[in-house]
Amino acid sequence: MVNKKSPFNTLGDLVEHVKNNLGKLNVARYGAIGSGHNVAWNILVDTAGIEAYTSWKSGEITAVKAMQEIGVKKTTFYKLVREYEESI
Repeated sequence: MVNKKSPFNTLGDLVEHVKNNLGKLNVARYGAIGSGHNVAWNILVDTAGIEAYTSWKSGEITAVKAMQEIGVKKTTFYKLVREYEESI
């Protein structure tokens, strides 16, 4: 359930917005490690591949590490990166 004034009607809307605005948004994480909120946040980040992409683009991790984190092979990784970057 979201506020009527929210531009997001679904979780997919939110994920798409985040992916289209990587590096432009600030996110406050909440919940103690292992709490329901923390686990939900980690699932969202993993599903969207957001953290791996931003960490790789900022130079914090290698492309190989990003591929391992999101569980894809090299060709799939670079295909996804190309598709994403062409969309922004």
